[in-house]
Amino acid sequence: MKHVNAAIAIVAIMIFSLACVSAFQEVPDLRGQWHAEGVGPEGPYIAKVGIGQRGRVVFIRWNISPDEQYEGFGMIAGDTLVASSIQQGAYSVSMIYKIQGDTLTGEWPEPEEAQIWTETLKRVTSSLNARR
Repeated sequence: MKHVNAAIAIVAIMIFSLACVSAFQEVPDLRGQWHAEGVGPEGPYIAKVGIGQRGRVVFIRWNISPDEQYEGFGMIAGDTLVASSIQQGAYSVSMIYKIQGDTLTGEWPEPEEAQIWTETLKRVTSSLNARR
């Protein structure tokens, strides 16, 4: 029991430390239009992605085709974006992206396939360019 309590305490300290570091790091501005390329259960795809942001909270819309669009939201923690989207109103998909300047490199699971899929977003316009 002592080992379990010690492990829980260590995990709690690690989470608290990450939260403190994230709280003091400059939050990257991800607002703007992005081009996405990925591979999912139905094969390769491309999408236009719009990202809005308020502080560390982001709002995302993926436009794959006129008939296939998804919306989601997430949060920025350091150099990581964690997001969720609603898939056809049935279930939520969680994604995790590494923020690398004007590129977001991500992965997401597909529960029916029990597989991890990939997606890369490249910035097309920033929030500053969109206002010009």
